[in-house]
Amino acid sequence: VGTFFFFADDTNIFVQGKSAEDALKKGNNLLRSLKNYMILNKLHINMTKCCYVHFKPKTSPPSDTQNVLSIDSFPIKKTASAKFLGVVIDEKLSWEPHINALRRKLNYASATLCRIRDSIPETLHKDLYHTLFESHMSYCISVWGEASPTLVNKIFTAQKHCLRVLFGDKASYLDKFETCARVRPFSSKAPDQTIFELEHSKPIFTSQQILTVQNLYSYHTYMETIKIFPAVMATLR
Repeated sequence: VGTFFFFADDTNIFVQGKSAEDALKKGNNLLRSLKNYMILNKLHINMTKCCYVHFKPKTSPPSDTQNVLSIDSFPIKKTASAKFLGVVIDEKLSWEPHINALRRKLNYASATLCRIRDSIPETLHKDLYHTLFESHMSYCISVWGEASPTLVNKIFTAQKHCLRVLFGDKASYLDKFETCARVRPFSSKAPDQTIFELEHSKPIFTSQQILTVQNLYSYHTYMETIKIFPAVMATLR
């Protein structure tokens, strides 16, 4: 009836149905059997942490079903998204909640790197990038990397900001703001448009040999396809 996935003390159950009512009916039947199993083995379910997500197509109309999932007459909370092995999965599989959470994490990593970059040799800056930034960005990227370009561009913007922090022309950036306007030549007293222009990130990607988030998605997808290809071919023989 359902597919179980276990990780440490967390249990995830996936139930399929032809309709919302069918899926909820199968889910309640499965939960009754699960409750009996827990009682027989003297185990306890933490109901405060239980929730469920109804996955459905983006174009599907809102469901008007009155049925709910419950364990021993205790209703389970319905949520629009849930975290599964570190990835936030939403009910429409748009990956927007995960990308928003990831962007906040990457911005925090960039702020941390900005504070410590001057205390660490420049030869280690690339190692810091891979350790504190890219490791978060590339986690399960083959799953959420196919989201809409608008959402992926949020991560790309955060990535470019991090590269400017670690590998950008810091002296040129600070020179725009450290020089007092009174001692500048008369023609350059008022700041022009160039003072607000960001440093181009493409030369940094090229010089540091760092992949963009879009290329990271392609790389990880190809590598994982190569890993599972022999197993798939073995099942077809």
